[in-house]
Amino acid sequence: KLTNMNFKNNSPKNEFLEKVITYISQNFTKEINNKDIANFLGYHPNYLNRIFKEKMNISIHHYILNLRIEKAKNMLSETKLSAYEISKKVGFNDYSYFSTYFKQKTGESPNKFRRININII
Repeated sequence: KLTNMNFKNNSPKNEFLEKVITYISQNFTKEINNKDIANFLGYHPNYLNRIFKEKMNISIHHYILNLRIEKAKNMLSETKLSAYEISKKVGFNDYSYFSTYFKQKTGESPNKFRRININII
């Protein structure tokens, strides 16, 4: 699970990562980037990106995209919202990009994923 990463120790860098992940999980539905996160937390964007990638083995950009896809998967299987509405709610401004990235990550289009994984009561 992306939001509950376990860190090896409580070094300042891990506290830093927890702050970054918390900020991302609270703001992923908005248009955010490394500079926004760095400014909010008081770090230089290059430092932020380097430490995050070093510790998490993924760029901040891809972490945000993957979090959005995970949230979209949940919404597709648990709500009746359209895939287009869901793409907007999880922070994608371009439905075509959402659909392409979703298929790349899951192997299915959003609508096919829904048909296979529907949990709506």
